[in-house]
Amino acid sequence: MKKIWILLVFSFLTQIGNSQIRLLEHPELLEKIKAELHYTYSTDFTKARGVLNELKKEIPNHPVILFLEALNIFWENFPLTPTHPKSETFLALLEETTEKGKQMLEKDPESLEGLFFDLFARALYSQYWADNEKPGKVFPYLNSLYRQTIRGMELKDQFNEFYFTTGLYNYYIEAYPEKHPAYKPIVLLFHAGNKKEGLLQLQYCAENAIYVKNEARSFLTHLYLSYESNPSKASVYASGLYREFPRNPVYVGKYAEILIFSKQYAMAEIVVNNLSKLPGDFAKMEFHLYKGMLAEKYRLDYELAFAEYTKTLKLSEKYGAAGSPYNALAWMGLGRYHRHKKNLSVANQYFRMAQNASTYDYVIKDK
Repeated sequence: MKKIWILLVFSFLTQIGNSQIRLLEHPELLEKIKAELHYTYSTDFTKARGVLNELKKEIPNHPVILFLEALNIFWENFPLTPTHPKSETFLALLEETTEKGKQMLEKDPESLEGLFFDLFARALYSQYWADNEKPGKVFPYLNSLYRQTIRGMELKDQFNEFYFTTGLYNYYIEAYPEKHPAYKPIVLLFHAGNKKEGLLQLQYCAENAIYVKNEARSFLTHLYLSYESNPSKASVYASGLYREFPRNPVYVGKYAEILIFSKQYAMAEIVVNNLSKLPGDFAKMEFHLYKGMLAEKYRLDYELAFAEYTKTLKLSEKYGAAGSPYNALAWMGLGRYHRHKKNLSVANQYFRMAQNASTYDYVIKDK
């Protein structure tokens, strides 16, 4: 379910560009939406809110306002957890967005714009609960998400952005049951996929799309690292995101991680130092994690690595389930530390903890 909501956000914006804005004869609104999104991904939330306030004056009742507000909350407080004081506002904005999308579909059942609003609000809602390991909150939305994703496949030649949704579906519907064989009988009930074709479709988006370009690069980074076991290929996309959004801790941290697993330690050290300059506890947690990995793997300073992994786990406590990917890396590091100290039973305990938090080979096989 990783970032499944994004597959609709930018597709919607494409439709605005070809329908809603053309209808209103205000194409400058699309440019403002693109600018607002760029500021959001750049973590320049002051500028993002400034553009959003301009949009509110021009299209105050448009559901895109609600969505952009929710997106800003999502990124400004990443990773957003159920205990965060902004979560209630975030969920309320998505529910209101969904309602406005339904109203558009009631007026015009063929409204792609209404379909997009309804879909991406549900998808972001689902992603939030999936990230926080609350699958019971997600299940009610899966059927409609599946149906509308299949509809997107039929529209991909009309709107290039739909190559993103199609690529994700084609890849995951094959890759996920390969990693989790228990799901193989279930996926037989769904539209068939093709991993190779899915990657090509995502690569097409990374090279040619406007609105889903960043998300295509983000997913390609994830897929090549976590499923294809190809960190050098993942680095191609991660480095582009790092260069374009050097203050986004998610992109900076992932690039540092890939460099470390690619054994490009000198470059990783530069990126990790850049990470230390970013504000917020999340960036601080990432910094301690990757500093620990460099201390262990590059400097062979096992005591420093132990201290940094311990700091990581302490900082990740506030993120609950959303901190699991970082916990897994830290636990693997502690497992290697204790194995180095000949404390094999303790080492294996940490390795098991990591395996419960991650299923990715590059993480749990790094012993």
